[in-house]
Amino acid sequence: MRGMKKKDHSLLSPDSVKVLEKDFSQLKDPVSIIVFTEKGRNEPFNEFSVNLLKELSGITDKIRPVFEQVGGELSKKYDISASPTILIGPERFNIRLLGAPAGEEAGTLMVSILMASTGQTVLSGASRNRLNDLKESRNVKVFVSPTCPYCPQQAVVAISAAIEKPDLVSVEIIEIFENRDLAEQYNAFSVPQVFINDNLVGLGVQPEEVFIEELITAAPIKTEEAVPGEHKERDLVIVGAGPAGLTAAIYAERSGLKSVVLERSNIGGQVAITPTVENYPGFTRIGGKTLMDMMAQQAVTYTDIREGEE
Repeated sequence: MRGMKKKDHSLLSPDSVKVLEKDFSQLKDPVSIIVFTEKGRNEPFNEFSVNLLKELSGITDKIRPVFEQVGGELSKKYDISASPTILIGPERFNIRLLGAPAGEEAGTLMVSILMASTGQTVLSGASRNRLNDLKESRNVKVFVSPTCPYCPQQAVVAISAAIEKPDLVSVEIIEIFENRDLAEQYNAFSVPQVFINDNLVGLGVQPEEVFIEELITAAPIKTEEAVPGEHKERDLVIVGAGPAGLTAAIYAERSGLKSVVLERSNIGGQVAITPTVENYPGFTRIGGKTLMDMMAQQAVTYTDIREGEE
């Protein structure tokens, strides 16, 4: 009808566009992006992904999206089966997002585009130097969700490694709700979870240096399921997987005692839900969850930790 204002269906608000214009002014090389979708599968997420990339390409000509169908020749070339799937700079890198970059994961897409264009990643100089020791190929899967505030941090570090070592590192960022088949296959319903060469290596967000070491070693977390009626001998049973329990297990195993740690709640105890720790030796200030993730990663290389047991 005449006189009626056309409804704006843009995903990006005017304020968001202004922020992105400033961010995208840093882009150096054009970034090609291929968006694969499949009709009848995850339709709302397909539409979101297509529209978002179209709007981003309208902000800068450095973002160059192409839209393809799953099942087409290009999807066969890149072995694409999930919809939507987004490839970032596929001629240079092996980076793919399985699922719409909505919610918290929108930030992962934006940062990835910036890094792919400039070649500058979030990794520290020490981590980049450590990556020079990587001699074998690694496939990294990071399971995420749009509501997880920690997931982008883990995803961006993994993508950084793929940009730093494009010939050796491939990365898949997998949204669990749109890819339930993969989430069920890997039993990855808590996020973030990191798999390297299909081995689970990380539960929860990991400090950069921990992730890089896992990338080098590709050593899986030791998991040991209890079998009903089966008895295993242990020299020491440690109740509680807080800082004291994890430390005790490490020292016990190093002294030759076989141990098991029982935890009825969350690994890390109260420290894991403490926003900031300022009195731990060696750290003037560190997030409680980050600290406990580091301790847990070290402990599981020595001992068996069983959650949900008293």
